[in-house]
Amino acid sequence: MSDVTLDAIVGWIDEDAGSAWGHRHAMLAQDYDDDYGDANQEGFVGFGIAQTTNAGVAWKTVVVVNFTNPVADAQAGACGYNITVSTNSLTNPPCNTPPTINSVTATQPPDCNNQTGSITVNATGAGTLEFTVNGNVWQVGNTFTNLAPGNYNAAVRLQATPNCLTNYNQNPVVLNAPMGCNGNCMDYVATGLPIPIPDNTPAGVTSTVNVQTAGTITDVNIKNLTGNHTYIGALVFTLQSPQGTVLTLINNACNANGGIDFNLGLDDQAANPITCPYNTGNTEQPQNALSAFNGQNPLGTWTLTVADNDAFNDAGMLNTWTLEICTQGAMAQGYTCATAVEITQPGTFNAPGPSQGNGAIAGSGFTHANWYRFTPPMTGMIRIFTCGLAGAGNQHNHVYTVNTASCAALNLNDVIYTEDRGCTQNQADGVKLENVPVTAGVPIYIEWDDALSNTPFTWTLEYQAGGGGCMDYVAGDVPTNILDQATITSTINVPTGGTIAGVNITNLKGTHAFLGDLTFTLMSPMGTSVVLIQNECGGDASGFDISLNDGAAGALDCPLSDVATERPENLLSAFNGQNPMGNWILMVNDNGAGDVGVLRGWTLEICTGGGGNCPPNLPVNDNPIAAGTFQAGTQLTSAGSVGVGNNVIFRAGNNVELQPNFTVPLTSIFEARIEGCQ
Repeated sequence: MSDVTLDAIVGWIDEDAGSAWGHRHAMLAQDYDDDYGDANQEGFVGFGIAQTTNAGVAWKTVVVVNFTNPVADAQAGACGYNITVSTNSLTNPPCNTPPTINSVTATQPPDCNNQTGSITVNATGAGTLEFTVNGNVWQVGNTFTNLAPGNYNAAVRLQATPNCLTNYNQNPVVLNAPMGCNGNCMDYVATGLPIPIPDNTPAGVTSTVNVQTAGTITDVNIKNLTGNHTYIGALVFTLQSPQGTVLTLINNACNANGGIDFNLGLDDQAANPITCPYNTGNTEQPQNALSAFNGQNPLGTWTLTVADNDAFNDAGMLNTWTLEICTQGAMAQGYTCATAVEITQPGTFNAPGPSQGNGAIAGSGFTHANWYRFTPPMTGMIRIFTCGLAGAGNQHNHVYTVNTASCAALNLNDVIYTEDRGCTQNQADGVKLENVPVTAGVPIYIEWDDALSNTPFTWTLEYQAGGGGCMDYVAGDVPTNILDQATITSTINVPTGGTIAGVNITNLKGTHAFLGDLTFTLMSPMGTSVVLIQNECGGDASGFDISLNDGAAGALDCPLSDVATERPENLLSAFNGQNPMGNWILMVNDNGAGDVGVLRGWTLEICTGGGGNCPPNLPVNDNPIAAGTFQAGTQLTSAGSVGVGNNVIFRAGNNVELQPNFTVPLTSIFEARIEGCQ
């Protein structure tokens, strides 16, 4: 027992012995020698010991003595006492040498399957140390595991002197959520717009976006839903998921409103339901909750349908819309080679931007990447391009490489092709890769890395079985005058055949005093006509200098003289599958009085499955072999089988070798020619 405690007890006994009450007293005292308590408080006494000095710091100790009287009256015989003594500091003892935190190590949550991390606090100090990362739980061990993503405050203290505490000077320690988990959202911008909304057509007009990443949907929203209609009360907007769920978003809302634009976003969490007119750009609640899609897999084609179901001779245009998908799960897919997004069909894709994953090829000098994989069903050619990327001069925003090695040991030696600048052969506002040979069944890996930017973008993959490629054909009959209220034509002859995989217009240039008078139409040798530009930009007199590509990032926009690559009003893919051989005619019609101009030039780009590409040697072992012309500069070999009903031509400069398994079924036509490439 301490001297302080003994001093308190002896003092109490002395005071009690001198009492005239004849039995023990209970008292609560600041000092042990005064402030007696009432007699009926038998059983407890507390002593307060006055100030004591320890290492120059003043502090106090309370001594508490509990007496239990076994009989009711202290004057009775055989009176005994049980004594319990405890002491407690009222103020903390001094902290002369606090512990030191040398470092803090944070282990981040690794992936969506393990979304917890750990923190280790490395410290030194005199005696046993205790650690915390939340200020509540203290432990002797310096590592904290199974921590959820969030901010943590690390600290260490001396166990014997808890007020001897040191906080980490770089708090908070942050554990980040893994990329691609719990509410990661991605925007998918619809392409191929604007498109007309026909009158009194319950089936409506459809626009699709292709989602290339899997996961479990937690939220779906619609952004930038814009267009116009002469009576928006007649419109019904529905959205269909890849799993077939159809949701009505807007159903004949705003019947009192006539011909106005529509411009809004749709979000279940918006503050207000749809208000009329819905042309303010606000985000509002759809008439049916988009949460109907929650829990589904977003991978695949989403379809927006806009229908006019009233026969009031009204019409309009769907101009833009964007699908926002938020998922929990594998949204990190595509940021590394091992998680490359599988492309099952060529087309135009929305890339999230190479901003995550640290998946760029080792030694490339870049960090992040978007990865895609395509396995061609037949030997042939691919073409890759993206247009409309902002850049200075001839710089490009994204770089891609095509690889045929496995992901296990991928390095720069596996890169077989790298990009060229420009989305077409004469444009510098994107990147392209032309005439890449691919082999049936052998996957290729396409990587876009963060050369200059990591923002989302749109890119296109074109594929053609056989010896296809892309060729530019420049008009030779221009310049030619655009006559007032008349139609003029310019013709390009394509001398080689094949099967069209893509058509683009580049360097469409000229002048006119009133652009809104003009309609540009392209007609193929098979008689298919596509209206490219129709009565755009009103009285603009700045002329036109534009390229047209279905895969361009933006729709037609005024002025037409800004040397941009934009989407035509109607898709050039209408020519896909045709034979390009023959005359292509560009028609320019002036349908307003009083203005004239000049068509100065245009270039037709044709990508086909024959013609336009001439490798020295070409194996064609597909089964079936697609219709078209396959050609090689020296030798062409084949062990494949011509498709039923297909017309196939093999052309090579020195030798066409038909190997034992080569077959031509009934109803098919096959020719072999020893002649140079055309």
